[in-house]
Amino acid sequence: LGVLLLPRIREFGLYHDDIVLSTGLLEPWTTLVSVLAWAVLVGLALWGVRRRALWSFALLWYLLGHVLESSLLSLELVFEHRNYVPSFGILFAASYYLVWGLDRVVSNRRLVYPLVGLVVLVLAFSTFTRAGIWGSRTTLSTFTAKNHPESYRALNATGWLSILDRGDARDTFAAFARAAAARETTIVPLAEM
Repeated sequence: LGVLLLPRIREFGLYHDDIVLSTGLLEPWTTLVSVLAWAVLVGLALWGVRRRALWSFALLWYLLGHVLESSLLSLELVFEHRNYVPSFGILFAASYYLVWGLDRVVSNRRLVYPLVGLVVLVLAFSTFTRAGIWGSRTTLSTFTAKNHPESYRALNATGWLSILDRGDARDTFAAFARAAAARETTIVPLAEM
């Protein structure tokens, strides 16, 4: 949800197996904070339904979308494509409130549209940058391994790419050694073993 509202290019990637998993309400401590925050948000969303609040629709759409996307089957913990449908509610509400807020703050209505256009340009540039990263397997592999240095899959992919590109044997060995070290601290799905 944070990446959706404030896109940070380093947070994106093909692999997300370096995320710390919760093993209890206090392991890590952020689990309890997250559970409490989501309980408050769900309570507020249900309260907002009676007032027909757009933010309530957005939050409930997001949560129900994720219930459909990831609760019945044991899927990967994180895959960005599972956010496509659920994110509609959040993006719709954010767009509406942005335009609504600018319309009230900016006295000259003609300034609202360029400001909204600026937001669209920033997001378009972010998309353009990401498409450039995904444009070649070497760039994607390098970017992913750099920004997810604890990801077994990212480091393993770098090693295999080095073999495919007939890279230096020392670099290939180093990539696989880092991947092996990351695997010891990462939970890898049974299907990959």
